[in-house]
Amino acid sequence: MIVVFDANALMTPSQHNVDVFDEAERVVGGYDAVVPDAVVRELRALADEGNTHASVALELARRNCEVVETDETHGDDAVLEVALGEDGSAVVTNDARLKERLLEGKVPVLYLRQKNRLEVEYP
Repeated sequence: MIVVFDANALMTPSQHNVDVFDEAERVVGGYDAVVPDAVVRELRALADEGNTHASVALELARRNCEVVETDETHGDDAVLEVALGEDGSAVVTNDARLKERLLEGKVPVLYLRQKNRLEVEYP
């Protein structure tokens, strides 16, 4: 199984002190962590503007995720492309609009619950 991380999921450890990688494993078991290249670019732009959460997220992505290339340039669209292209994938996000799009596409979504743990919602 692959688990795709979006930008806000990767910023969660810095913002809420939650290890999203350990939490994802707790929720779904073993998995391969991936992040779309568009998300990395989005985080890099935020970090260049001085966003410290984005800087931490970039480092976490570098250490824990495989960066995958996509045709999409927008982070959310790239997450959707990767998730829909892999059977048995799930996505970690707190973005309500992206969550809705993923569930419509039959992709399970892991999201932050009570600012201290991840929970999964199945389509």
